[in-house]
Amino acid sequence: MLRRQSFSARVLVVDKRLITRPHMRKRDTFYNFLVQMILRHDDGSIQDATLILDESVQDKRSKQALTTYLRRSLNPTSQPLKIRAVRYHDSRSDNIIQAADMVSGAVYAAYHRGNSRYLNQIRLKITDLREWRPQAQ
Repeated sequence: MLRRQSFSARVLVVDKRLITRPHMRKRDTFYNFLVQMILRHDDGSIQDATLILDESVQDKRSKQALTTYLRRSLNPTSQPLKIRAVRYHDSRSDNIIQAADMVSGAVYAAYHRGNSRYLNQIRLKITDLREWRPQAQ
């Protein structure tokens, strides 16, 4: 069971209906922006990290663009590296990505279906849960 595993999660809930800028409604653009934003606002907890993302999310060119975008936006030359490497794994064979998917599913069920059963079971694993309501995105 997930709640018996040793991990913690930070969660950002986004109401995508509030995103009005056409370029942000594109899946890749929105995904890239969201990943970058989450990593940027980490309260200093991420340093010299290897970021592992689900490889099924994007095609090869999109993965390369995301990797470049993250390195450029998160690794200013005057500061220590935040992201050392970006790797893509198959979620079907990566337990950590599966756990992240389960946390996401529990949050989705609570926010969009009104069913907090699963979220309540893992609530102690969530160290930070924020809601972001974009205003002019």
